[in-house]
Amino acid sequence: MKNKRATTAAIAALATSSAALTGFAMPAQAAATDVNVDWKITQDWGSGYQGTVTVKNTSTKSINPWSVTIPYANSINSTWDATATSTTGGYRFSGPSWNLALAPGASVTFGFIGSAKGGALTPTTCVVSGATCAVNDGSSTVTPDPTPTTPTVDPTVTPEPTPTTPASSASALKVSLKVTSDWGTGRNVDMVVTNTGTTTLNKWSVSVPWKGTSVSMWNASSFLAGGVLTATNLSWNGTLAPGASAALGFTDNGNFVLPTSCATAVGTCELNGSGVTPQPTPTETTTPTPTPTVDPAPTVDPTAPPVDPYVPSPDAYTGDMKIVAYYPSWATYARNYQVADIPAEKITHINFAFANIADGKCVVGDSYADTDKAFAGDSWDQGAKRGNFNQLTKLKEANPHLETMISIGGWTWSKNFSAAAATEASRQVFVSSCVDFMNTYGFDGIDIDWEYPVSGGLYAGTPADKANYTALLAEFQKELAAQSARDGEHHPLTIAAPAGPTTIPNLEAKNIGGIVDWMNLMSYDYHGGWDPITGHNAPMKVGSKDTATGFSVSDAVDAYLNAGFPAQKLVLGLPLYGRGWENVSSTQNGLYQPATNASVGTWEKGVFDYTDIKNNYLPTMTRYWDAEAQVPYLYDPVRKLWISYDDPQSIKIKVEYIKAKGLGGAMVWELSGDRDEELIDAIGTNLK
Repeated sequence: MKNKRATTAAIAALATSSAALTGFAMPAQAAATDVNVDWKITQDWGSGYQGTVTVKNTSTKSINPWSVTIPYANSINSTWDATATSTTGGYRFSGPSWNLALAPGASVTFGFIGSAKGGALTPTTCVVSGATCAVNDGSSTVTPDPTPTTPTVDPTVTPEPTPTTPASSASALKVSLKVTSDWGTGRNVDMVVTNTGTTTLNKWSVSVPWKGTSVSMWNASSFLAGGVLTATNLSWNGTLAPGASAALGFTDNGNFVLPTSCATAVGTCELNGSGVTPQPTPTETTTPTPTPTVDPAPTVDPTAPPVDPYVPSPDAYTGDMKIVAYYPSWATYARNYQVADIPAEKITHINFAFANIADGKCVVGDSYADTDKAFAGDSWDQGAKRGNFNQLTKLKEANPHLETMISIGGWTWSKNFSAAAATEASRQVFVSSCVDFMNTYGFDGIDIDWEYPVSGGLYAGTPADKANYTALLAEFQKELAAQSARDGEHHPLTIAAPAGPTTIPNLEAKNIGGIVDWMNLMSYDYHGGWDPITGHNAPMKVGSKDTATGFSVSDAVDAYLNAGFPAQKLVLGLPLYGRGWENVSSTQNGLYQPATNASVGTWEKGVFDYTDIKNNYLPTMTRYWDAEAQVPYLYDPVRKLWISYDDPQSIKIKVEYIKAKGLGGAMVWELSGDRDEELIDAIGTNLK
């Protein structure tokens, strides 16, 4: 959910603060002793620990926005009520959007989860802009929790961690755990956090003893260490009014004992839970499905609707996930699909494709479509404040939940990424220009679509691209965090990621996973008119006779997860288009058969909008279902035309897969392909 915009007064205050980027933005009159930091360790379980920090303004001047830099040798894994940005030798902590200012005599308190790296748990110094500040060790003022080094779980006694001292008697949480499926070596768990106190919480964090070995969480950030699992709110679900709840969940592997107690830094904590009897289901973390009989040729019944092979359990996960949709600038031309046609109420993010790169900087890709084209209500004197960019601003005003991202690059405009990422200096120039671009044209975040680092794209890359891409994203993260400190909004950083066996290894997946807010996996185009034989555009699984690629949607997801990319940050791409071939023989209804070239298409050869397929090809061609690949296809033996595509049945299967894997949601390319919104509706209906 988008954070509330900064007030005019706050923006004015930022404009007059010369040190807003480098530390405490405080007036020059403030004395060097006007800032005190109280650092308190509240729990320590050996390999990790939890703490609270209070920053107090003891001067007579207001500080807006506040931030403080602290040298620190250990790792800060997550924070709440503040933003932590890694710096050389430490971290800079700054205020969230709802708590930017420190009035005279006021203080702010935030919490954190850390992991020991050999340094002292409590720092000794801190730095603010133009002054120094003192750090007090507040741990000695409280009675240490009797938490053992390795918390144990015993169903007959109260397990650790011991609940922390409530910050206020009015603050309390109730945590409900429900194991929705258990296959012996792993399980899916629903978790609901409810504010049972009498005051509104602006953040929450819950810790429970846990026997599992790895957790993939959605709708919250997770930290598992020393036998303790901690779930912390995300930016959009941290505020809980009295009686309100946040729904989250996770996939867990390893030994399992359902805990009976919990701990939280924001008050008292009560836990209840229920489990299921382990079933001899497959070890894969997808919802179990009946195994269909696979004939040499996929079965077909042209007269009856296909039977959906997925039967989700009645208690399937029902949380909120992202629905990211790309809108290409060229849709405004012959396609005549305008920004006003976008079903904004059905999606969470719009990625505008694309901005270009010139002279190492972000530039407008199509000036007419993006900033010049006049729409109803525009005036002649708006200058470069018209076009689709302005239409997106209007769309957001009518749909406050919606966020817009400027997507940079793409297949055609990725040529200059390698040079822009090559050095620290070039990265700084490029990133600064892109953040300025984002602000100038009213976007909320940035999506990097480099196709592709090292190799595999339209332009040749270099081996150095692999590490340079990670460094480029780290620079984006730093600059967007600084922008958030200035305007009080969170600005997401995402990437469009490759989904092929030769391009995935060219990314430092684990490192990138710690930087970006999420990735949009381009899990389609596995086959197309460039192939001499037919094949599926986006198969869930590799068919036994698919010898061209040997790769699929599920293979791509597993490759990233096995490389250490967080599941909850992986947003699965779903195509709103199909691909076709002509001169295809009727053997096996055209599946995996030789073809001479790409067929006709909606706007270009071999590519069909889903709406075009539904209206003009499905009524006259025979629909087949490939039970191995779990996707449909069409074949006409007279025209020898063969089309691979996705429909509501295959979309449902992929959405159930998203939920079963604990992924971050769905992405679609691209909106103009589904004018009747049939596939968009299938995503939204099944993602709930």
